[in-house]
Amino acid sequence: MAKKITLKPGWGKRGYEFLVNAAKIAGVLSLIYGVGFGVFQYFETKKEKRVEQSLALFKQFNNPPFTDYRRSINTAVIGNSALIYEAASDEKKLTEAIDTMVRKGGIATDLILVMDFFDGVVYCAAKNICDADISYDLFYSRAKELYVSFYQYIEAQRNSFAGNDFGAGLETLVKLKKPPVSRVAAAPPP
Repeated sequence: MAKKITLKPGWGKRGYEFLVNAAKIAGVLSLIYGVGFGVFQYFETKKEKRVEQSLALFKQFNNPPFTDYRRSINTAVIGNSALIYEAASDEKKLTEAIDTMVRKGGIATDLILVMDFFDGVVYCAAKNICDADISYDLFYSRAKELYVSFYQYIEAQRNSFAGNDFGAGLETLVKLKKPPVSRVAAAPPP
């Protein structure tokens, strides 16, 4: 014989209302979680696309024609290294030596195109089209090398026809990157 379950009067209705309210709460919690997860996914996807764009720029920088521009610039620097070293102790002589190297090496256009590329990298990072940290990590060393080598030329161009923004992206990239902490400076005292 099966035992008959008897409920106190009103328990069926209260139980039903309890379940309905629990379902409402579960629905609201699911909605909140779903929205939160959706927002998270959205921003993760955006970050992935920024990373992809940074890597695409790096790939572009390491393929022709930019490798050709960089090769001609490096060839001119190496070919004129004695002239540069000799003039390095005097700012005016160094400016003249760099200008001579640019003219004789025929690299003025190459420099402009590479500097324009760095303007694009900084714009891309500033507008969140690219990932700023990854872009800086990928391009900082090359930007610094170019900036240090051609600082006098950049300044001379800014004071002539090119205007104040000549090499601005290159300079921005170099100056925004924080140098790594020295291991010696970071080591605790003995």
